[in-house]
Amino acid sequence: MNRWNIPNWLEREVIARDRSCVYCGVEFTEQSASRRYRPSWEHIINDARIITRENIARCCIGCNASKGTKNLLESRAVIDSAMLKTNLLILTLLASKLTFAASAETTQVKTPRGVSVNVAINVPDSSVAGKRPAVIIAPGAGYHMDLPIIKDLAEKLAAAGVLAFRFDWNYYATDPAKGQSSAGLSKELEDMQSVVNLAKADARVDAGQIIIAGKSMGSVVAFNVFIRDRSAKAVVLLTPLCSSTTDDKGNAIPNPRAVGALNYPTLTDLTKPIVMMLGNSDPACFVPNLFDWLKASKGNVVTVVVGGDHGLNMVSNNFEDPRNAANISASVQIVSHWIKLIVEK
Repeated sequence: MNRWNIPNWLEREVIARDRSCVYCGVEFTEQSASRRYRPSWEHIINDARIITRENIARCCIGCNASKGTKNLLESRAVIDSAMLKTNLLILTLLASKLTFAASAETTQVKTPRGVSVNVAINVPDSSVAGKRPAVIIAPGAGYHMDLPIIKDLAEKLAAAGVLAFRFDWNYYATDPAKGQSSAGLSKELEDMQSVVNLAKADARVDAGQIIIAGKSMGSVVAFNVFIRDRSAKAVVLLTPLCSSTTDDKGNAIPNPRAVGALNYPTLTDLTKPIVMMLGNSDPACFVPNLFDWLKASKGNVVTVVVGGDHGLNMVSNNFEDPRNAANISASVQIVSHWIKLIVEK
């Protein structure tokens, strides 16, 4: 939490949303040429006690500094004009934030061990009545819920009429830089089960149409939640961990070894729908290892192999690169399509 008492989850959300100054539009970069163009925190309504996504924004230091330093000898006409522009900006900005808030709700859920898990719920258009299918999406070890594979999938699901519950591990929300998963992923299993319970208690959710999903390490947790929950309809494994480039002592090996059966035991015995999505150059799931493992499955596994690495990046590790963003968008659209086919059966 920073000196403005903005919680970590809201800080990350606003940073991801406001990539340029909300007033002058200057784009924020890692190395801004001038200090005046660097980002600063802004309260739309000038009250530091109002800590909501509608009231917290980012503007450049120049715009922030100029708000309260107008020369009192300026003509009344200039002052009135500036006030009018500011008021119009506030109304426009608040309208855009309200639209954003209407499509993604945020909440917290308590786990049995007493800690909180931050949850975002992407909600479909409310014009369609009735209960909806729901997908609960677990993040990766450090790949949080607002990064594109998870967030884009949630948005596409909501656009298709499916509620999407995404969340961050408690250890990540507590300390994004140094937080570590628990031994045997027991605490992460508890985190995810708490979010599943939250979804089941939501009056908008059809409890018979719940799908469990997860990315990378989150796919291992999601699989374990899935096999314990007989009511879950399907499981979606995003960039699963089916290969290792080291031996069991951590030494590098020339050829990836198969670890799918270790990370997802009994998968090949299941008959419920399973969707897997991975990049063709993902070192964590070597495609030949994957298909050798799935030979024993029951014909219920949909395998989507797209371009890219473990983050579905094609050309660099920057997911904001247009080529990477396009690949991620197309990939999660395919996953959303398969989920829709499953819930419509």
